[in-house]
Amino acid sequence: MKKLFTLLMIAFVSLSAFSQVTGYSVGETVDDFTVTDVYGNVHTLYEYTNAGKYVYLDFFYTTCVPCQGVIPIFNEFYDKYGCNQGDIVCICINSGQDNNAAVLAFEETYGGDFNHAVAISNEGGSAAVRTTFGVSYFPTICMIGPDSKLKENDIWPVNNVATFEGVFPSGFSPSPMECTTFADINNSNDNNAAIYPNPTNGVCFISYNYAIDRKYSVSVVNVLGQEVFSNSNQIVGQSGIKLDTDTFDKGIYFVRLLEEGKTVENLKLNVN
Repeated sequence: MKKLFTLLMIAFVSLSAFSQVTGYSVGETVDDFTVTDVYGNVHTLYEYTNAGKYVYLDFFYTTCVPCQGVIPIFNEFYDKYGCNQGDIVCICINSGQDNNAAVLAFEETYGGDFNHAVAISNEGGSAAVRTTFGVSYFPTICMIGPDSKLKENDIWPVNNVATFEGVFPSGFSPSPMECTTFADINNSNDNNAAIYPNPTNGVCFISYNYAIDRKYSVSVVNVLGQEVFSNSNQIVGQSGIKLDTDTFDKGIYFVRLLEEGKTVENLKLNVN
């Protein structure tokens, strides 16, 4: 009887260790969700998967010691593959017990030197996602494919970036790419470039130290890396370069100002 009890306990522990996501089975289509990160940016799962991306979710809470050890590796992985602008998307989903301030402090303390992955606190809707996925043990890291189906329900143990690369499906070989992050984009620079009003929900202007009537190219890219606006013949007026955002969805955008094909300014635009 004692031997049988021991075997049952081993089986239970093994099942717990490899079935951290209990809300879905591997191969099952997961439900869409929309969350808001600690900086106010909106993220919708199906927008990423429909764009052909693999999505990694890291479920965590701030006082979880294993979570503290995993987050710098997860951030390194996020940084290596383009900060969600390439074929891989990384999102940290809090258990639902920590607010924005606590999650930001967690990232500051334990996140490491790489660009930090998108993080969702209880203020951004993390609790509902955690409940839907049925996560009770932390950290739990899972992967969702471009078909919106769960591919991996518990990537563990995490030793280094190769752990996350080790679950790439056959034939999927993304190239590392440099990040263009919000931290890289600054509305205060040598040319005093800025977008105003910002945030906006209509017409705005790009101001810059340039000559009136000079022509520039403008490219606007969303957080998925998709170009939503392009004009190669933007003329500078008295108020700057006019940009109409009426057709843009609510969210954060990268605005690139180019001259002779070269980027001369990168700015962040918030459409509300």
